[in-house]
Amino acid sequence: MMNGRIQGVYALLISLALTSASNAATYYLDADGGNDNNTGTSQSAAWKSLDKAGSHTFTAGDTLLLQRGDTFWGKLELKDDSGTSSSPVTIGAYGSGDRPFIGAYSRYCGIYIYNSSHISIRDIEIKANGGDAIDGMSNSKRYGVYIGGNSSNITIDNLYVHDIYPYEATESEGINPTTYMGNAFGLFGTSSAPLTDITVKNCQIDNVGFKAFDMKYVDSSKVVWNQMENIGGPAIVPNTCNDLIVRGNVVDGSGQYTDPRMHGRGSGIWPIWCEDVLIEKNTFMHARGKYDSCGAHIDMGNKNVVIQYNLSIDNEGGFVEILGGNENCAYRYNISINDGARIKGEDGALGDGHVIVFSGHYSGERTASQYSYVYNNTIYVKEGQHCSFGLEAPMGTVLVANNLFYIEGDALDGTPNWYKDYAAGAEDGVYWKNNVYQRADIFPTDWIFYETDPVIGDPELANPGGLTATDYIPAAGSLVTDRGITITKIPGDTVGLNVGLEVSTDYFGNPIEGAPDVGAIEVGTTSVPVGSTVIVSASGNGMNVWANGGTGGSSENWPLQAASTGTGDWVRYTVVDAGGGYIALKSSANGKYVCADKGLDSSHWPLAANRTEIGNWEKFIWINNSDGTFSLKSKGSGKYVCADRNLDANRWPLVANRTEIGSWEKFYWIDPALSLWVKN
Repeated sequence: MMNGRIQGVYALLISLALTSASNAATYYLDADGGNDNNTGTSQSAAWKSLDKAGSHTFTAGDTLLLQRGDTFWGKLELKDDSGTSSSPVTIGAYGSGDRPFIGAYSRYCGIYIYNSSHISIRDIEIKANGGDAIDGMSNSKRYGVYIGGNSSNITIDNLYVHDIYPYEATESEGINPTTYMGNAFGLFGTSSAPLTDITVKNCQIDNVGFKAFDMKYVDSSKVVWNQMENIGGPAIVPNTCNDLIVRGNVVDGSGQYTDPRMHGRGSGIWPIWCEDVLIEKNTFMHARGKYDSCGAHIDMGNKNVVIQYNLSIDNEGGFVEILGGNENCAYRYNISINDGARIKGEDGALGDGHVIVFSGHYSGERTASQYSYVYNNTIYVKEGQHCSFGLEAPMGTVLVANNLFYIEGDALDGTPNWYKDYAAGAEDGVYWKNNVYQRADIFPTDWIFYETDPVIGDPELANPGGLTATDYIPAAGSLVTDRGITITKIPGDTVGLNVGLEVSTDYFGNPIEGAPDVGAIEVGTTSVPVGSTVIVSASGNGMNVWANGGTGGSSENWPLQAASTGTGDWVRYTVVDAGGGYIALKSSANGKYVCADKGLDSSHWPLAANRTEIGNWEKFIWINNSDGTFSLKSKGSGKYVCADRNLDANRWPLVANRTEIGSWEKFYWIDPALSLWVKN
């Protein structure tokens, strides 16, 4: 039991916290109608400038709203401002129109956060393109958003950050001797006080001189669901970060040189000196540069970096690159399409690209990485494209297994001669086994690491050479089925991976049952009922899914709802082969195709039987689940179909808006001719 004094102090702390939250206020910024002499606490008495807002100390529950459609010149500074977990400080927008625009010309950054916590910022556009700094800070660096000091629990959501360049260039190793070091986000803690619990999500980043994310000493944080295009250097660089999740991002063009101030070299992501980093479900495309410039590469000195469930397309540096001094890192269940095309000496390239390279490069020295795992990836390289593999001494212990290699041309040993001075028995530490190749004699005959008993045969891919993940779905029952081996620890490894060597789902989220298939996609032996007319029932409520052209519906849109007990045409759909591994559903009620219709609701993508032709919105991936149900993943939204009780508890409308499969994302199908529910 607390004594009276302690009870009194405890009560006082609670009272202060409640008083702070109850005193929370909302402040408004209006660039063309406000006045900094106003109170700021109503739209009619709004402040005018970012400087005025930055001079105010925001506390728990306070909100600052910038008027949509307005342009605010300068920098928004949040220094020593803090909310609480239940009452954060919120920065956002009000009114209608475009996001409020912060023009940070001649400023170090558009938003500056320092020694602050429990801050939420969303719905703002930032541009910081040049200009001699007038805020007393560096002229050689520029940021859209800068977070530093002892900061934590910061959430950034739905920002548009673009055209970030400083006033002066800095010596660099890019395409030119100097680069304009403009970064969309700078996240910088210290070794003794790292930033913690930082989340950046749903942001759009375009046209920056150097990096989209420059991060050092950042722990327990997330970079998720962001879109990055036209990035001058590497898009995401975590340096000395721990417990980091990088998920669902799209990087389209790192290492770009569309502006002469750009770096012109860089991978989609490369962690260095990090521990426990999960890089998953991202798309990395079109990385360029004279060196490095992979979709995702693992730089030096990392532990437990796992790269999984990613799509890697046309990154000229390559697919797998693991440098020196790493421990227990992995690439698994990724799809690589035409990576590694760079040729040394062409267009200023200093080195060849590689499909896979293990290198001992370590801060100018040569240090082996230990226990590198590369398994269950699907790798395609087109005819006529440069294709090489490199194992540079010392490369440490390596497992390459259960991968599907579909290489239409010849593969080269891309290891430089000066790195072929392998120690005696080095090949014994390279476990290259149980991979599938679509044809024999891909590798040079003198390559000592090639497996002695490869599996050769056609995996019957949906559309080899295509540029989508579904193009690389093997045919059900093809030679990759159940041919994988169980991945165990490399001899001598006592750790494996912190997240575990075994996975439960494949690239698409299909369950892995029994022996895994080879490659990134688990196809199993059960085929999809293409050509059949079926009745679909929702697992969530057991009701049949009908195209509702009447009650509560519309004869124009025919929304799909899990709300029927009938078995007639309104609940029947023909499963149509839509090509490339996709299916379409054609309603027997009106003869139209089911569409995940963003035009009806861009937030939820509701399903409706309202289209006469098959396009991307009418295509779905049919996923057979281990419990006998199936799920659908929309090509249009990239998300799973859900019978969503939360939207309408009576009708359970179908929407394509979920990122994971739960009970509401599962369905059964029945063959009405047999009157039997079909369990896969």
